[in-house]
Amino acid sequence: MKTPRRLARRARRNSPIPTARDFFFSGATLDAEARAAREKAFFRSIRLRNGTYKTTYPGRLDSLNEIVNGVLPPLRPLEIMDVAVSSGVSTLEWMDCLRNSDIDFRMTAGDLCVRAFLLSFGRLGSILVDDTGYPLQFDIFGMPIRSPPRRRLAVLFPPLFASVHAMRWALPLFFTAVFKRSAVDDDATSVRRFGIGCRRTALISPQLLQQTSLTILDDDLLSSEPFGNQFDVIRAANILNRSYFSDETLRVMISNLRARLKRRGMLIICRTHDDGFNHGTIFRLNEADELDVVCRIGDGSEVESLVVDSLGRVGKEVRDATDSLAR
Repeated sequence: MKTPRRLARRARRNSPIPTARDFFFSGATLDAEARAAREKAFFRSIRLRNGTYKTTYPGRLDSLNEIVNGVLPPLRPLEIMDVAVSSGVSTLEWMDCLRNSDIDFRMTAGDLCVRAFLLSFGRLGSILVDDTGYPLQFDIFGMPIRSPPRRRLAVLFPPLFASVHAMRWALPLFFTAVFKRSAVDDDATSVRRFGIGCRRTALISPQLLQQTSLTILDDDLLSSEPFGNQFDVIRAANILNRSYFSDETLRVMISNLRARLKRRGMLIICRTHDDGFNHGTIFRLNEADELDVVCRIGDGSEVESLVVDSLGRVGKEVRDATDSLAR
């Protein structure tokens, strides 16, 4: 009979995916190539509660970074925001590129799910959850199990498959009742309740946590708060596209990003296509609160018309309201 321990030993031998405990807390020292492969495998296996994955990889935006550095506003230090940063690898590379060009900056990196917590159950294993208690990865006797689990697990070990599914539904309620106040609301680094440990971590590359001039936070692009007119440059890479969102949702996100820009601020929107080439548009907010196209990369952004239409309309409405008050 196949036991969970036997399955776990076999899975550890065959799986390139590390458990969250090993990935965040092992302290292992790896060379750059091995570290990049490990990060890519781990983040590609994490499915967020909105159904998306953190599927970035090194070198993805190198061509964009070189172009952007040549058109940045002259003000220093620049207040820069990188949104939907996924694992943060591309943010790290952008920061390195800015430093290599002697550009003084302060970076804010945001993603829908940055805060995460590792619930430890002793020898049984652990579960990685987001700040709502939604499970992101199960670790059973050291065996990483995706959430939701694949059907193959049901064939190999049906009781374990059923147990994992049951925990997926029960965990948010349990986490909210037992850990939310201390771990989430009070920002405790480590909490223990009923023999279960809860450790805070960040669902990004550990390399990013070692950076200076950097703020990392949870950020929902559908929320208009709290970044009013705060940034000189905002980059939205591989997020604002029609394969993810409807035009209506994209307009809301674009409008919220525009509200975060300072006057003369720049908005960079790009997408990496399947062939590896980047296509995007760089906009600048003008004195009339409208976004002008500064330059295009490749074929430009697929949502360029939405940016110009939605934000041009917002700017016109503001001017009309101002003129009406003046009269």
